[in-house]
Amino acid sequence: MMVMPRKRRRSDAQSSSTPSSVGVYAAERITARRTNKDRTEYLVKWHGYSEKDSTWEPEEHLLDPALLKAFRNSEKKRCCLVSILKFCALLSLLRSVGNFLHGSR
Repeated sequence: MMVMPRKRRRSDAQSSSTPSSVGVYAAERITARRTNKDRTEYLVKWHGYSEKDSTWEPEEHLLDPALLKAFRNSEKKRCCLVSILKFCALLSLLRSVGNFLHGSR
């Protein structure tokens, strides 16, 4: 299980099932990345919490490098898939244009 600091929410103070007050929580996975004021932040899905409780955390809060590595690997795979899909769409368009040009002569 991955562990990292987590911003405390008002609901945490009210819940009896929240992790210790040390501020270290188990992360399930990173789901997104953004740049905020020249600082990279990651959207963290917390173990035992719903998706709506996910929080944006700066990279320095990530204590387990495997968590970040897993996200970067999935991001690379997604990027490759998007590139392949764009290429396939372009090929389809070129075939359509070719068929149109050959059919109109």
